Amino acid sequence: MTDIVHSSYIPPSRNEIDTMTSGNSGFVPPLKLIQGTSREVNQKVDNLQGQRVNLAPGMFYFQPKNLTFGERVNISVISHRLHVIAFNGDKKVEESYNKESPIFKRMWNAPDTNEYRVSKGYEWLVWLADIGEVATFFPGRPSAREVSRSIHDYITKPDLRETDSHKELPYTNCFELYADFKKWKSKSSWVPYVTAIEPKPHFMPSEDIVKNAVALFMSPVINEPKYEEAPSNSVER
Repeated sequence: MTDIVHSSYIPPSRNEIDTMTSGNSGFVPPLKLIQGTSREVNQKVDNLQGQRVNLAPGMFYFQPKNLTFGERVNISVISHRLHVIAFNGDKKVEESYNKESPIFKRMWNAPDTNEYRVSKGYEWLVWLADIGEVATFFPGRPSAREVSRSIHDYITKPDLRETDSHKELPYTNCFELYADFKKWKSKSSWVPYVTAIEPKPHFMPSEDIVKNAVALFMSPVINEPKYEEAPSNSVER
């Protein structure tokens, strides 16, 4: 996405990103959809009403505030990047953001096995309108990726959309993000979806917040090496 639907904001240049991210790790905290296997299940958290509740599958959780939005949360999409993460069991073993990197390409095309699995796809930079914070949302597993296609359809200008049915969708970056429980033959999962909602003034942060958030969000993409180092064959003598 190169622009913001309800703003005239233009993304920063490479030099601006380099300046703004100096000394930063490029980490923007995630908005997480809790699954039955998530380690946070039953953790005591706050909700938007200030009550202490047990975190349950199907809830959206924002760790920096130890806060749950429940099963629905208002978001405004600011930007996106590609992201791929490889896991060995539950342990993250590799990660890449730059599609030009051979590391990214190798991971992206790797098949899942019993031990090695890959989460991949669009990662979204979003504004959490109800608490005034930026976050990332990464629907990287196969059952979750449909929500990225839906977001992409909404934020694409109508005259650039591929099908007539998509052209009827409202042109917006403001959504209610929610989850439904789905069951298949061999698995089940909470699956994210979006519904377009009418934008309100607080649904878009200031241009300064957006500019700095995008710079931080995109810094791993820009700074990642575009080559994969070969293992050293040297032997100390």
